[in-house]
Formats: sequence, structure tokens, C-alpha cells
Amino acid sequence: MREQFYSGYMLSSVRNCLPEKIDSIDTKQLLTKLCTYEVDHNLPNPKENDPIIAVYENIISRGQPTLPSYWVEKTFSDEFLIAHETGTQDIINFRPTSLLEAMKEQIFQALFLIDPRIKSAGERLSRSFVNNEHPMSGLESRFLFSFIPEKTGLHVQQLIETQREISSVGGDSSTIGSGGFKPADNVYQFVNQRLDFTIELPHAKDYISCIALETDGSQHSDAKQQRLDKERDDFLVKQGWAKTIRFSSVDLDDCPKEKQVTLHSFLKHPYVTKIQENYYQPLWDQQNGVESLQIALAPFAISRIQKILLRAIRSGVLNLSIETWDIAVLERDVPCAYTAMVDFQETLKQLFVLEGKGRTLPRIKLKVYRTKEFDSCILNSGVETAQIEDFPTSDQFDLVIDISMLQRFGYSYPQTSVNNAKENVIAVRSAYSINCNPRVSCARPIKYDIDSNEQEESLHYFLRNLFRKKKFRDRQIEIIRLALNMQSVIALLPTGAGKSLTYQLSTLLQPGISIVIDPLKSLMRDQVKSLRNLGIDSSTYINSSLTAIEKETRSIDMTQGCYQFVFVSPERLQIPGFRSFLKDMNENTCFVYCVVDEAHCVSEWGHDFRTAYLKLGENARKYCKTFNWESKIPLIGLTGTASYDVLADVQRELFIEKNSHAVITPKKYERKELNFEIIKADKVFFEKNVSDSSIRKSIAQSKTKSLLGIISNLPYRDWNHGFTEHSIDLFFSVSENSNSGIIFCPHKGNIFGVDSVKNGIVRRFPYLEKITGTFAGSSDDDVRDVSLEETQDRFISDDLRILVATKAFGMGIDKPNVRFTIHFSMPPSIESFYQEAGRAGRDGHTSYCYLIHSSTIIESIENEDITLDKQQMLTFHKKSFPGPEKETTILWELLDNLRLIKGSQWKNRSIALPTLQNAVLLNLWEDKRMYVNDCARKTYGYIDFRNSKEIIETDPKKIAAEEDVCKQVLQSVHAHLQGLCPEGKKLKGWLTEERAPGIEQIISNLDDGETFLLVVPFENSIIREIVEYLGALGYSIKESDIRDAIFYCFSSEEFIAKISSKSDFSEEIRKKLSWFFMRIRREEETHRAVYRLSIIGVVEDYEVDYNSDTVMLTIVKHNDQYYIDRVKEYVSRYDTPEYVKLVESEILSRNGRSTIQKCCGYLTAFVYDKIASKRLEAINVMEEAINSTNFEEYVNVYFDSKYTVEFRKHLDEDEIDWIWEFLTKEAKSQDAISHIRGGCNRLLVERPNMSSFRLLRAFANFGDPQYDKQQAIRDLREGWDVHQRKFHLSRIDYMYFLSQFFEALSKYDEDAGEHLLPEFLDYHLDWIESFTNIPQEAFE
Repeated sequence: MREQFYSGYMLSSVRNCLPEKIDSIDTKQLLTKLCTYEVDHNLPNPKENDPIIAVYENIISRGQPTLPSYWVEKTFSDEFLIAHETGTQDIINFRPTSLLEAMKEQIFQALFLIDPRIKSAGERLSRSFVNNEHPMSGLESRFLFSFIPEKTGLHVQQLIETQREISSVGGDSSTIGSGGFKPADNVYQFVNQRLDFTIELPHAKDYISCIALETDGSQHSDAKQQRLDKERDDFLVKQGWAKTIRFSSVDLDDCPKEKQVTLHSFLKHPYVTKIQENYYQPLWDQQNGVESLQIALAPFAISRIQKILLRAIRSGVLNLSIETWDIAVLERDVPCAYTAMVDFQETLKQLFVLEGKGRTLPRIKLKVYRTKEFDSCILNSGVETAQIEDFPTSDQFDLVIDISMLQRFGYSYPQTSVNNAKENVIAVRSAYSINCNPRVSCARPIKYDIDSNEQEESLHYFLRNLFRKKKFRDRQIEIIRLALNMQSVIALLPTGAGKSLTYQLSTLLQPGISIVIDPLKSLMRDQVKSLRNLGIDSSTYINSSLTAIEKETRSIDMTQGCYQFVFVSPERLQIPGFRSFLKDMNENTCFVYCVVDEAHCVSEWGHDFRTAYLKLGENARKYCKTFNWESKIPLIGLTGTASYDVLADVQRELFIEKNSHAVITPKKYERKELNFEIIKADKVFFEKNVSDSSIRKSIAQSKTKSLLGIISNLPYRDWNHGFTEHSIDLFFSVSENSNSGIIFCPHKGNIFGVDSVKNGIVRRFPYLEKITGTFAGSSDDDVRDVSLEETQDRFISDDLRILVATKAFGMGIDKPNVRFTIHFSMPPSIESFYQEAGRAGRDGHTSYCYLIHSSTIIESIENEDITLDKQQMLTFHKKSFPGPEKETTILWELLDNLRLIKGSQWKNRSIALPTLQNAVLLNLWEDKRMYVNDCARKTYGYIDFRNSKEIIETDPKKIAAEEDVCKQVLQSVHAHLQGLCPEGKKLKGWLTEERAPGIEQIISNLDDGETFLLVVPFENSIIREIVEYLGALGYSIKESDIRDAIFYCFSSEEFIAKISSKSDFSEEIRKKLSWFFMRIRREEETHRAVYRLSIIGVVEDYEVDYNSDTVMLTIVKHNDQYYIDRVKEYVSRYDTPEYVKLVESEILSRNGRSTIQKCCGYLTAFVYDKIASKRLEAINVMEEAINSTNFEEYVNVYFDSKYTVEFRKHLDEDEIDWIWEFLTKEAKSQDAISHIRGGCNRLLVERPNMSSFRLLRAFANFGDPQYDKQQAIRDLREGWDVHQRKFHLSRIDYMYFLSQFFEALSKYDEDAGEHLLPEFLDYHLDWIESFTNIPQEAFE
């Protein structure tokens, strides 16, 4: 039996020397080909997969090639003197020596495999070369063993594969390097058909890399056979192959010049040229040639040996329960066996230690048989060796491995043969071609129980081997311990603390796949690239940056287990097509973890909440197949910035058990390498009548001046990574100590946008233009933007040194040498600032994080002065929270009566029918035709509503299938639509309706528990209705004008002002436009409304179709109490049990025609009262931090307050008695005051109305001479007002409280207590004034 296997190691010192192309040959494809080999064996069928063996198989095959173990790399580096171990305190590097630099061309040459010792056809092993099922004809033998050597040279013979199945032909070979083998379209029409001879070479620019050579006997003169031959030849050309060359028996005697020229033209491929050099000028005849062969090829051979050992264990040929294995290895070229065995034993031993079941590995007794060319190799030391000719019989050994790197099956040197028919004999040779993809080895997950020092040392062993790191960072091992125990876990670690490594190592130590949810496309690409830089190629991402074909191909590969890491957006789990792929996972494939990166996006309380994260935990458990569905998939939530409330919310949303072990938080947030600084921009002074745009422009210019000052000063800062030159040009130049930075902007466009800021930099520093780029990406549902991908790659690779970006580049991007970040405007929260600033200093070296702030006041709201920075954040806040009236109006539409754009439900609408093999896409055209297309956008035809006929497509370039298939599809779709059409309505009228029953109308016709699928377009018809309304009144306004007007427009007054700039609308028109404005429903409003309805339980599930811009809701009817209970459950996440008790009565007392409407109204009000106010408080705290005297201390204490844990104990109560005891015990130093303020600031963002924390913060601000006492007074009054209202306290109670407060403050600082005297006086005066204003009759 012959199988194709995949694995390969390459030394990191060698890999880092490789160019992207070697003589125009794609290096990645060349290496992928080297990782592909064929194994001839008669092993018994594998038994049930041992999970530990499966883990080891995946470790070996994780990359093509991947890193060898640390010990193997160290051994090669030391023995051949090719690298020195270097690195930082945490990271292990192997730096090439001058000897490796001198040898690298030879090492590159060694990657082109051919055995120069095979000199004639007589040395061919025909019984190995030809499978008995497919013996060669005489014509074929003549061609291969006479014609080819004579016409092309002896070296070509070893490249020719015989009898290759057409079904193994992939697409264009240029895709192999990046995505592995890609099955060709329509290949299965040639099932069980073979090609006589083929040559497959790695892709090279301007060359065709694959060709078929056919020998045609007399039967090929038959017309039917000639048609089949042409179909085969045309098929291969479509796959990117050269035109097939066909040789008759006559051609072999007298070959036409045209065919010879065509063949020789193909063989000019640079790979063949390299092969020819190695054949006629063997490397081992050159100085350092044998060493170069070992350095280049022995690591590949080592991985092959180890893979074979694992396969022998799985099949039972090697028994783990015996004491000794006798193993013989026939090394036909580079030595590998001894090193492979030593490394194999240690790795399997460490896996057994981790497993904790006491298993041990048998002792290995190894005998190596070698060839004379490799007699004196360094790697042969330490093992008993003999010549291959002296090999006895296979019966003396438990396992015999016959291995060659330079040879392919069919040719062998020396001619000593081994009986391959025996179960214990395995032959290994390099492959002619790649005919499928490697697969992740899956098995039942391992529940590791890491509780001993020995097991922790084993984790360190794999940390070194897989990630080249010396030690774990703070809290990493605790996260890994829980994950390996198959427990769900939430990890809150600061940016740069190594969160990604925790799930990556855990996944590699489990026999299965991890699906990783990432919110941004840029983050997915960065994660995949980082893994591949570590030699972990078994990773991919699936998002909208790919073409439809690429998404489908990767999704299919995922179902077949081609990847161990699959990165997707949260939206993808809502897409019907992707859910179908998850349901179709191969029975031998399974997930082990669902990783939720940037998990704070799960919580609506978080600063980056996304509705797409709704039901993420539920969807993951529902659709991600675990081993035999034996358990629910564990979830790993990772975040760098989240409040305690957000963490608790994430815990609930991801169904993670409430115990103290499930959430891992850092011991300390502060990163010593980061230096935070506020840069005050020059204040702008302006006249009263100056336009708003002029003021903004002046502020932007002032900020740009500050930005340029920061950049100018960068070379003069204190750096600890070796940079000493005082020059901007040198600061950003290419060097060992290279530097880069990120500038964050609030917008993509306008004067505060990325382009404007970049232009400001380039005008001042023209020489920075080539190294400065912009990035303004977004989430998964955007159109593909290749330029963003190129920008990201250029920045990561240091081609760009400065990146001006929106926050879309602020999550998770890992680039070690980011020396500075600059925020051009204020972020919406300290968490957001910390996350984005945390892109800097990932290598542990000194870095600076600047925030440019303008104190220029541009407006006042309720007597509060508002800066432009804050106004921008308030605008974003309004976008997230457009107002309870607006939100409830949208909800009422969905509940009552959907307003539809005519035909919007039938734009690229995907439907799956039992009568059809694949889903089809429906497209309504001009209310007349319903086109029916396949997923590749080819068409079956259309249904004509004017005559109710099915019209089959006639254009051969557009038609999706044969005519009879098209007819069947059209009839099935037509019948399906007729069945959906409500009784009494005509099909055309129903499909083009502009109104549809809302959810409550639908529910009224359902029985309890019954479900209904409702399609809701992203947008309703209001924008079109506005255009039609104004058009009928004589106003010429386009839809685009309306869309421009509603962008960042938060009230009907603003909306009307924008569209009436050229028109004078009457009061009646204004009222109507105001009515319209409140009912405009766009995509974001639709998702938000669906989210609210899901909380209530009206919507049980939903799928998002981005092709048709619709949401498919699963509506379920329940009784009224069910909806009320769902709201109570939601409220319980955020408020006290006492408050939850009042929820039902408050719901029932609200306005609304039904309980569902009342629940919606209550929920909306609750969101604005609790969540919107919390997000607003976060903006206020960010502003306070900016205005503080020590911004860096403020930020660090905000996260690291030593009192936060103590304060959290009082989070669900609002008594204030405890604060006196606390202040007496703790308020004894300025440091304590800072920590009190930091803890209060953080928890007030979560609970803005907690009176105890406001009062404590007032105390801290009174007690700090550098803080604004007016803010302290506000906290004091607001805190007391909340407390007074809740407990119905009197003025006398307040005076008593003030006296206690005064006493406590005076004990801390007598002078600080004096600040309370004005409050005493003001309060007395207020009381006297109110008393004197009491009417006289009140006393009568």
C-alpha cells in the first residue's frame, strides 16, 4: 500500500536565510514539495487513535516545514558551527554564523532532490516502480527508459511520475504554496482514469510547472477515444498545466521536431536546471557539500522517521507495552535515524508526563545501515552503523525503515532490496507530486491535570520547542492549566502579556482543531501570519477579504481537517452557509476549543461591543462539533481590557461556570516599559461668529503642530534598546535596532482622519513619505480591500515604519518594535486607550504612548464646557445609543408592520430545497423575472411572472448546468415559491409587497412553542419614501442626499437642517420629515433591534445573509410570563436582587399594546439608564485622567488599585456605613488616596450611580491638593443625592453625614477638611432660603 505523508523540519537559522524565490522558483512551494513524501507499507489498519499519539503527529505536521525541537536545532547549530544561540530574556534565537553565510548557496542547492548515483534504467526497481494493478505497456517502457534519457538526459527520468490518477490533479500549482493542494473543478468526471506520465514542479514565475506526457497506442485513432483525449487535455490546460504532449509508437522512433521543442521548452524550468546541476555535479564531491546536504535535508528526514514511528505505534506494529524495540533504519543518503530516535523518545516521554497516567516508552535498540557517500557524517556518531549491503533480514527487527530523501519510488541506490510485503517494513521516498492536503489528527480530547512540578517542566519543554520561548509570562500557565483540563476560562491580561500563546499551546497539545473568533480582519491576518512565522502553517482565516471561491475552498478544507487553527469573525457563525459547513464536518474531524479573542466585545457594557457577538457561546456549542459530540466545546475568552462587570457579562454570555478559577486576571497591569504622556496642544482662540468648521480646522492644525513636535523629539528620548543617534532619519532607518510607531485617529476621513494626519507628517518630513502608511479597516462584512492587507504586511515587515490608523488597527496586532503610539484625539475610555497604546513595547524595550489633547472649549451642554475631543466621543456615544424613542420606534416596526423596499427580500436570497443537491440564489429583476443562480453566479434561467413560465438560460458561458438539470431546478424553485405564497395572493404581488406582517402578527397565528422563519431586510423603505414624498411636493432630492444627511445625525432637527439647506420647508413638511426620521431603519439599527428581541426571547435565533442583506429570524411563540422572565434574567446581570424584584411590576405598568411591547419599552429604558450612562461615565473618567496632574499614575492606578478587590465586595449594595471603617483603617498616605481614587474610578464606570464610591472618590479628591475641588463637591452632592433618594433621608441626615465626612477628612489632613466648610455654609443657606420661601399659609 502506498500513501502520501506530510511533514518536515527546517532549522530556523537556515529558514531565515532563505529568499522568497530561488532563481524565480517560489521557495514556499519548494519547501512544501520537500515536506511531501510517499510511504510504501503493509501495516495493519490503525486502531482507535491514541490521543497522545495524535498530538505528536500534529506537532510534527504543524508546518510545511516547521521548527524542529530545540534540542535538534541546538545539536545541528553546535555540531556544524552554523548558529549561535542568542535572544532576549524570554525568546530563543539562533543567529547564523559566518560559516552558514558562506555555505548557504550550497544549502539552497541541496533542496533540489535528485540522486546522482542512479545512472541508467537498469538500476530501476520495476516492482516498486509499477503497481501490479497498473503495469507498464511496452510502449510506455520504451518511452521512459529509452526515449526520455536519450532526448532529455538521465536527470529528467527521476522527475517523471507514472500512472497518476487524474483525480489527484489540483488547480493551478501556484496555489499549492499558500493553501496546499486544491482539488480541481469537475475532476470527478475522470474518476478511475490515469495519465501515462506527468511532471509536477514547484511554481516559478513565467514558467508552466506541470505537464502530462501520453503514449498513444493504436486505439487512440478511434474517434470516440480522441474526443476523450481532448477532454482530458483541455481539462489539464484549464488547471494551469502545459498542453499535453502525445507520443505515438512512430514518434518514439522519429520524434517530430515540434514535440521535441515543446518538451525541451517545458524542461527549461529553473527547477529542472537546478536538478541537472545536482545530477552532474554532486554536492558530496564539493567542499562542505556533505555538510550542506545534512544541514538542509537531515531535518526533513528526521521528521519523516518520527512520523513513521507514530504510524507504526497506531497500527500496533510497535507495542508501547513491551520493554524494547529493535529497529533498523536503511539510510540511503543523509543520516537521520539516531537524531530522530533520541528526539522522539524525549518528546513522547514529555507528552506522557503531561498526560499523567504513568505511561513510559520502550527502550529503543537502533541499528543504522548507511551508504559509503555518508560514511563520515557528523550525525552518524553515537549509533551502531553498517553498510546497507550488510543488511540481514527484516525478521530480526520489530520495525525496518528504508528511507531516502534524494530518491523517489522506482529508482534506488544501492540495489539492496527489502521485503516490503512484511508488516514491519516501511519504505519512505520523496514524492513526485502533491495530491492531497495534510490532515489534523483528531481523537478524544485529553483532560490533563497539571498539578506537579514535573508536568510544569514538560509545559516549559513544549514552550521551548514550539514557540522558542524560555519561560511563561505572568498568569499564562494558570490559563493553560484550565484549558488543558478542558475547562472554559476567561483570561484578562494586559496587552503584550501573551494571551494568544495560551490558546495556541493548548491547541497544539490537544488532538483537534480550534476555531478562533476575532473581531477584525486585520487581526485574523496578523494571527495567521504570526503562527506561520513560528512554522505553524496549519492555520487559516475565513472572512470577506477572500473571494467567494477562496471562502468556499477554505471552508471545505476546514471540514476535512486541513487546519488546526481557523480564524473567523463573529458574523460568520450567523451566516447560513458557514453553519452548513460546520454541520458537514468530517466524521474524523473535531474541534477542541472555541477561542473568543477580544472577548470584551461580547458584553454590551464593553467599549467595543458588537451585536454580532450575540449568542456566540450558544452558537459555538451548537455548531462546533467535538469528538463524537461527547461534550460541549470549551470556550476560551481572551481580553486585554475589561471591567469587572464586563468580565462577569462575558462569563454569562459564554456559559462559563461562576467560580473563582474560571476568570484569570493579572497580578498587576502596569507595564514598566510603557511611558504615558499627555501633550497639550496650543489653545485656540476664536471670535463668536467663527464657523464651526473653521474652529475644528484650527484645532486640527494645533494638534498637528504637537504631533510634529513629538516626532521631532523622538530621537532625543531615553531609549534602552541601543538607539543613540539624534536624527529622525536614522531613528526610522533600517537597522538592527529598527523603530516604528502607530498614530491613532478617530476617523477615516475629514481633518482628523488618517489621510489628513499623514499629509501633515509628510509635508513637514518629506523623507518619511515612503515609510508612512494609512490603515482604516473595519469588520468582516466590509468589501475586500487588498490595499489594507498590503499595508498591514508592509508595516509588520518594517517596509512601513509609521502607520496612521483608526482603532481598527488597535486590537491584537503583534509587532515587537513599535516604539511609540500617538492618540491624535481622546479615546472613549481608559480601557480603549490602554488597549491601543499597548501595541507599543511588545519586545519589553522602552516605549512612549502619547495622547494629544486640546483644551479648547467649543460648546457648553447643561453648564458643562465641552472640548472638541470630548464632543467627538459624545458623537460616537450617540451613534451607539441614538435614543430610547428612536430605538423603540424601530422595534415597533419589526413587531407591527415591516416596511419593505420592493423586492428587497429577494436580492441574492439563498434557498435550499430537498429536491436540489446545492443551495441556489434567487434574484428578483424589475418585478418581472426571478433569476435562479448557482453559488458561482452562473444561472439556470429565470421564472417569468408575466406568463408564469420557466425560461432556461441559453448562453453557454452563463448556463449553470445541462438543460434538463436547469429545467428541474427552475420547476422546483417555482413550486417552492408557490407553496410559500399566502393563500389568496398572486405570486408576483406577494414577492413585490412593500408591507409585511410584523412579528406580533405572526406570533398571534402560532401555537405555543411553534416557530416561524421571518426574513427582515437590513434596511426598510423609509429613505425611498422620503424621496417620493418630497418629489411629489416638487423637491428634487436623491436617496444619496438622504443617506449623507443621516450620517452622524442624531435628531430630527439636525436631519431636517441638513436636507433643507437649499429648501424652505413648511411646518407641515417638517413634522412629516421628523416622523420619517424616527422610522429610518438601517443595517446597524436592524442588528440592534434583533439583539433586543433576542434578549426578550421573541427571537430564538437568527442568521445573517450578507449576499442578500437580510436577517433570517427564528420566531417562537411563548407565554407572556416567559418574556418577562427573560427580561428579569437580563437585568439580574447588571443590578441587585432587590432591584430585580421590581422589574415585573415596572414592565406591566409601562405603555404598550402587549407584554412584548412593554418588555421592549422597559428593556430600552433600562439600557439607557444603566449601560448608556456607564459608557458616558467612561468618557468622563478618560477626560478626568487627561486633566490630572499625573496621567501615567492615573492610568496605572485605575487598573491596579490595591483596593479594587475590597471595593467589589460592596458592588451590589449601596450602604455607606462601611466607608467610615475603611477610611479610618486605610486613608493614611497620599499613595492610599491615589489607590482609593483609582478603585473608585474603575468601579464607577461599571456602576455610575453607586453612592458609596462617589463619596469615597470625593474624599480622595478633597484629600489630594492637586485635584479639582469642584469635582469633589459634585461627587459629594451626587453621591448623597443618590443615597438620599434611595433611603428617603432628611436634611438633618445630610448634616450628620457631612460632620462624619469632615471628621474623617480632618484626621487625614486638617487643611483638606477646610474645603468642606463652603459646603456646610451653602447647604445652610439653601435651607434658610427654602424655609423663608414657604408661604405664610403653610404655618396657619
